[in-house]
Amino acid sequence: MITKTAPAPVENKNALLVPYALAVCFGIMALLQLLNFEGFAQNIIAYTVLPTAPSTTLAVGIIALEIFAIPFLARLWLSKLARLCSAVAVLLAPLVWVLLVGFGIIRGSTAVNASLFGDFLAMPVGEFTFIVSLLLLGLAIWSFALLGGPKAIRAKRTK
Repeated sequence: MITKTAPAPVENKNALLVPYALAVCFGIMALLQLLNFEGFAQNIIAYTVLPTAPSTTLAVGIIALEIFAIPFLARLWLSKLARLCSAVAVLLAPLVWVLLVGFGIIRGSTAVNASLFGDFLAMPVGEFTFIVSLLLLGLAIWSFALLGGPKAIRAKRTK
């Protein structure tokens, strides 16, 4: 039987502003990327990090990670497995962006829009976008630690 579990307690309630803001940011990013998915997928292909088919799969994966990260960041009641998956997505979503933008810069990407926020907030692939993605990763790591992410990863299976 799958049972829902409460989120880990947090001592400093004011610190919850960061994970909640990150959840809103991930939600907005995913929504804007989905609103013009064709353009988003083309921008990911333009990074020239992967061939066309894997790049489209990567675009879908990025959006999925951003969406799956929200339940952990919003401190919803989840099963242990769902909490584990969501906690891992909190770290993977910005990590994928850091790697993608980093490799795009190294390889001299021709992408005119990094697509962090879809086509609605066009940011060129460059140092600024890399810093923004590093900032997202830093906030994700801090939120992960604050919300008991290490405990969620070590969760034991109960019978």
